Amino acid sequence: MEKAGARPHFTDGKEPVILENLVPAVRVFTTRPDTIFGATYLVLAPEHPIVKELTKKSENKDAVLRYIVAVKKETEIERTALDKEKTGVELKGVKVINPATKEKIPVWIADYVLSTYGTGAIMAVPAHDERDFEFAKKYKLPIKKVVSPKPLISVFRNAEDIAMGVKSDLRIESDCWMGDGELTNSGQFSGMDS
Repeated sequence: MEKAGARPHFTDGKEPVILENLVPAVRVFTTRPDTIFGATYLVLAPEHPIVKELTKKSENKDAVLRYIVAVKKETEIERTALDKEKTGVELKGVKVINPATKEKIPVWIADYVLSTYGTGAIMAVPAHDERDFEFAKKYKLPIKKVVSPKPLISVFRNAEDIAMGVKSDLRIESDCWMGDGELTNSGQFSGMDS
């Protein structure tokens, strides 16, 4: 089996399947594939099988190991309580590539992701998920909006607009919009319905 490479290393732009095994991959879970362009970090459950390997590569191994030990003392109910402040630790020096944007994004281990739900790994889209939003605000992580609410109504803003027949869309504004809307900042999908 062969895959197309970004740059050909072998013959006609194809890469032997063995290359997939040389670079670890993380399968992520999402309920919103329409927001992948807004993924600004990856979160792993502390129990995720790849955490051990990635911890070895991190620049802050001791902090990561201390965090994992602390989280293991909590129950799943405690970890996912709505009123609980989310905690986490970055695997410093470890990055993954957002497959949509090709940008390198940081990897975090956090208590709000469970190994028993989905794959134990999530693409974090803080502009469109409340838990990711709280976490991103706390740790000052980037928030990239990729879904804009659809206009509620189009209105004339002033007399000049009325004379020219130009209306402006009025939209709900939110730092964390979890509804459907129009895709923005989403490459070739921008302008499409989410």
